[in-house]
Amino acid sequence: MNDKVSRANRAQLEIRGCMSEKVMRINEVCALLKISDTTLWRWRRAKSFPEPRSIPGSSVKGWTASAINGWIAENFGDEQEAENERL
Repeated sequence: MNDKVSRANRAQLEIRGCMSEKVMRINEVCALLKISDTTLWRWRRAKSFPEPRSIPGSSVKGWTASAINGWIAENFGDEQEAENERL
C-alpha cells in the first residue's frame, strides 16, 4: 500500500526552477489524450511525441503540462479551432 501511495505522490511532483510546473505521468497523459499506453509508446518510438523528462534527483520521468499542451496545439490546433467555430 505504501508503494501505491508513494507512486500517487510522485505523480504530483513539480519541476522546480524559475517556475513550478506540474509533471504529468504516463497515466495522466494517456487519460488526457484518451489513448492507451501502447499508443503513446508507438508515438514515442516513431518520434512523433515528445520524450519524457527526468526529474533531477529522482528516478521519476514525466512530461510538463506545457510540453503536452504545445504538442496538442501543434498536432490538433487547426482541428480544435474548427471544432470551436462549429459550436
